[in-house]
Amino acid sequence: MRDVHVPLRLQSFLMQSALCGQIVFLDEPTAGMDPEARRQTWDILQSQRAGRTMILTTHLMDEADLLGDRIAIMAEGQVQCCGSSIFLKNIYGW
Repeated sequence: MRDVHVPLRLQSFLMQSALCGQIVFLDEPTAGMDPEARRQTWDILQSQRAGRTMILTTHLMDEADLLGDRIAIMAEGQVQCCGSSIFLKNIYGW
């Protein structure tokens, strides 16, 4: 898959649209983004966390580590482990 740079104005619009409620579901919000756009998206998500529950899916452990208060690891449709970043690092050493 090739990285795609999402223009900041479009990215900001999409994030603001997604973040209009108290419960927000995001399915791989940074998939296909280049590293700069990914970091900008993380900054937007972090700045909008207060008063919201955000549920997101990702394949990027650094993204889960940065954005997640609680992280669930799934395999074959089943939750294998769930906990804080520190808890999972102590068990799996990632």
